[in-house]
Amino acid sequence: MAHNKLVTKITLAMKVAVVLLLLLAVSSALESRVVGGDFVSIKKFPHSVFLHCLCDEAESICGASVLNQMILLTAGHCMYDCKGKWAVQAYAGNEHLEKMSTMRTVQKYTIHRKYNPRTFENDISLVLLSKQLTLGANVKRVIVRNKVPDVKDVQVAGWGTVDEETEELAVKLKCVKQTLQSKQYCKELTAREDALCAKNSATQHPSRGDSGSALVTTNGEQIGLVSFRYSQRPELVVYTNIPSYKTWITVNSYNLDCNRK
Repeated sequence: MAHNKLVTKITLAMKVAVVLLLLLAVSSALESRVVGGDFVSIKKFPHSVFLHCLCDEAESICGASVLNQMILLTAGHCMYDCKGKWAVQAYAGNEHLEKMSTMRTVQKYTIHRKYNPRTFENDISLVLLSKQLTLGANVKRVIVRNKVPDVKDVQVAGWGTVDEETEELAVKLKCVKQTLQSKQYCKELTAREDALCAKNSATQHPSRGDSGSALVTTNGEQIGLVSFRYSQRPELVVYTNIPSYKTWITVNSYNLDCNRK
């Protein structure tokens, strides 16, 4: 598939997907979710990967991060519907979708066995690529923190919706700054230990298509990934707390890679 056709095809698919997302928001008060922000070079976020998912004939897009040359880290809900006939492609190496220099097919994946599609608890997944990524200035492994540092300034980049009224997708990578909220505040809001909460404003945040994108510190270390937004709190984004899954990531990355055949 030509890359310019990919952008057009995904845009049309997202028009349909939006209806499903709105229905989900009405029924559960949760929305999976860069609106606002700045266009950036892939060299600033070389771990960033664009996922095009076709699962049981339903199309969607997500973000992911490079753990190593064969394995990507993304949200569990990005892969949850890929149970029957599915095909997922991963694009990397350029901030422009039309100029992506690297494409890999996803061979297999694993989702946390306790992932809850209603509450988004344990919203984490690993995907195994069919061929190794070639690392360089535009494609790099992300550093996963062992614990969340005592910082406030964090950031997230992705190719998701840039206008939530028209559902226009970004054709170039965008970054938005976030302010990390206290652990206690996030726990009171979500009643969970496995979540991080960060916000900017109702017009500056990750959006549809950014699910799975990495929340990183200002020096590029990953501490979270985009999980969902409360519809009644549009400025606040809930992220999967990646350091709390460090052991799960290590064990399941090994299992995926060893059982690739």
